[in-house]
Amino acid sequence: MPQEYDLFISYAHKDDYGNPGDDVSRILAIKAAIEREYYEMTGQEVRIFLDQTGILTGSQWRESLLTGLKSSKMMLAVLSENYFASTYCKREWEHYIDTELDMALPGEGITPIYVLPFIEFDNDTIDVRLKRWVRDLKRRQIDVDWQKWWPEGQAALERDDVKKRLRDLTSNVNHRLSLYEARNTSPTNQMPQLTRHFKGRRKELHELRQSLVKGQIGAIAAVNGIAGIGKTELALAYAWGYGGHYPGGRFYLNMPGKFDNASQALEKLQQQFVDIAAWKGIELNDAERQQPSVAFAKVCRAFTLHPDEPAMFIVDNIDDAVLLQPDILQQGLPRGAHIDILLTTRCAKLQQDRLDWVSVDALETEDGVDLLDSYAPIPEVPQDAEWKAAYRIVERLGGHALALNIVGVYLRWKEDSYVRFEQYLIAEGIELVSQIGTELQAGNVGIGSEYQEKVLAQLLEPTLQHWRETEPAAFRALQYAALCPPDLVPLPWLTELLIEEQLEWGRDQRGGTMAIQAVNLLVASRMLAPVRKQQAGLTAETIDDSNLARMHRVYQDILLKELTEATWQELQNRLNQLVDRRAEWLREHWGGSEFAWEIWPLRELAFSRFDERDYRTVILLDHIANILQHVGQLADCKRICIQNNEILQALGNVSPENADYRRDLSVSYERLGDLFRSLGEGGQARDYYQNALEI
Repeated sequence: MPQEYDLFISYAHKDDYGNPGDDVSRILAIKAAIEREYYEMTGQEVRIFLDQTGILTGSQWRESLLTGLKSSKMMLAVLSENYFASTYCKREWEHYIDTELDMALPGEGITPIYVLPFIEFDNDTIDVRLKRWVRDLKRRQIDVDWQKWWPEGQAALERDDVKKRLRDLTSNVNHRLSLYEARNTSPTNQMPQLTRHFKGRRKELHELRQSLVKGQIGAIAAVNGIAGIGKTELALAYAWGYGGHYPGGRFYLNMPGKFDNASQALEKLQQQFVDIAAWKGIELNDAERQQPSVAFAKVCRAFTLHPDEPAMFIVDNIDDAVLLQPDILQQGLPRGAHIDILLTTRCAKLQQDRLDWVSVDALETEDGVDLLDSYAPIPEVPQDAEWKAAYRIVERLGGHALALNIVGVYLRWKEDSYVRFEQYLIAEGIELVSQIGTELQAGNVGIGSEYQEKVLAQLLEPTLQHWRETEPAAFRALQYAALCPPDLVPLPWLTELLIEEQLEWGRDQRGGTMAIQAVNLLVASRMLAPVRKQQAGLTAETIDDSNLARMHRVYQDILLKELTEATWQELQNRLNQLVDRRAEWLREHWGGSEFAWEIWPLRELAFSRFDERDYRTVILLDHIANILQHVGQLADCKRICIQNNEILQALGNVSPENADYRRDLSVSYERLGDLFRSLGEGGQARDYYQNALEI
């Protein structure tokens, strides 16, 4: 059986001996000091993995260090310029962040000490390929004082201030190791196992933790998001990763389906708590079992009478919003400052004081690629075509967790390449993922017991059916959103389109209000997820991101495929008219940053219209090019102007007698000349001016 370690020290070997002729290892000195402090503090030995050989090849690294990494509960990262230049230090970090959750230390398993200054790290100008690594370490508590002591080597360890730092570091190690042991002894029921393919979600895990430690009487956090996005996995990851904080137990309750009334919902919820009595060591007699409310009260008392034993409950798969009502939560859940409740639901966010909402949206691209790689390892460079294809697959599927799990299992099963799969996906669209799910079922190839529905369309269609039947205005807004750029859906445009269309629900004076409510409902349910980060490049101005949302590509594909040709044409025409108006208005009234957000969807829609060879497209592209030039987006402006020139040439060739086309083509060449001259490309500018003069 491989040896287990408590602490793994990750460092660059070049930093170990700071001065020529040094014969004392700084890393060995720190290791010995930690071992000594830990024994004095706890009376126990601390097992530290430290490599001193200097690994030269990938195979040696895997054989020698990977075993130590996987069995170590914590990592001490010794930061420096050499550290961030080391491929092996980066690999150690990549492997350990997957281990943090297993060790019950999400976001807390790495302790960085900063020993030698690195300017690019300090001022955030480090290589883009290292951004994720740097970002992760910077959000941890980095001890920078080691830069003062590191040049002194072993002698610094005798200083009082350094000894105090070592005691703090050792105390931190001891505390975090105790969380690992506490998690392993925390009672639990038949909670589903956390898949080993869980990736990312560090921000959401942190949000959940913050929501549940506010000191409320019975903290309740509700996790919501669309079907298959990873709500249950996030809840299980929290219960696993933070299990050390719940010595009173962690328990899983499943509450899918609809209820006839509130009483039925309450009875089902209370019965779920009664069913965990045996797992908590609570004995119920026959009389108590025949009276669910009595049995429920007894179970609640068993938890509330022990405030020194915090406990948590996951109530998973809530489909009926009645379970989220305050009176149901009040009567159907144990109460106490030491009891945390975590709900997962597809329901829209409710405005209630007692619920803290944490939304689950798409996986970040890097995490999605890690998820695929965990199923079907991606060959390392120089075969970077596979990596690039994997990134594009993740983006094409909108970071949808279930879709990526299906793809990963398929690639592992078929031993197919990412490049070939991307070609399949381009050709067949999201339907391919559903077909694969069916094929996996037929071949009895599972993607883990944690997923009961393996066919993507089967999972997502009930949600769309709900919107069709119960919220027709919101469903129409979804159809309009499917025609917009998926990562830049303009929410005010959806509202305006709904009002203009004058559907049955909007023919009275409240039409505007009802349209706004329909769009807000889509945001609250995460069918449209607000854009979180600002788009770069708007000089000193900022973007009002609250006007933009992201639509998951899986839903976009499904919605577009089900549109009839007539409906698609009708909706597309309405959207095109609105886009034309907004582009013209923005060009004429530019100057207010409150409208800056509209640039980005207009730009993306302009790119999507390049194949439309009509005069209306010429006018639209001209408006958008002017706006982009105004805000300094010259590369995009150049791309649009060149395309517009090509469209005008094509129109002129078809109708050579049309004087307007000839005039506009001449103006287009002249504008390109001005643009290229401003970019310092005088030769090309001169050619464009000559073309304009000839016309």
